[in-house]
Order: sequence, then structure tokens, then C-alpha cells
Amino acid sequence: MTIRKRAGASTTPITEVEAPKVVWAIDFQFDSPPDGRKFKIASMVDEHTRQSVLNIVERSILAEDPAPHWRRRSHSATAHRK
Repeated sequence: MTIRKRAGASTTPITEVEAPKVVWAIDFQFDSPPDGRKFKIASMVDEHTRQSVLNIVERSILAEDPAPHWRRRSHSATAHRK
């Protein structure tokens, strides 16, 4: 039996997050329905609570497109910690 490395596995140690609204993970996914028109999904998850905090579904998503949403979350988190 051959043990294969899991696709997308990180080679960096996992950081323990001690509070919500500190570390988020963002993932880009691509799919297409039977009609062949591709769409993209950008989703962001709070690493502490594992709660989905952002989902963008569009035909085209550039790397900078989630930034305004992320900035709003970041400012909101800072305001809550004060």
C-alpha cells in the first residue's frame, strides 16, 4: 500500500487561534453547471469559530475583489475588541 500526500496539504505548522475574528482563511473554487457557463466562489472562514463569514459567487472574481469585504470585517473586529 502506498501512502500518498493529500493534495493541498500544508507543509507549515498549524497555528492555534485563541479568539474569533483574528485569523481567516479564504478559498477560491471554480465550477460550471451543465450549460458550461463557469462561475467562481470565494469563501472566507473564521479559523477559530469555523464560521463562514464571506461568500462571493460571480462569473469572474479577481484576487482583489474580496478585499473590500475583508476590510469591513477587519474594521468590525477591531471595533469589537476595543
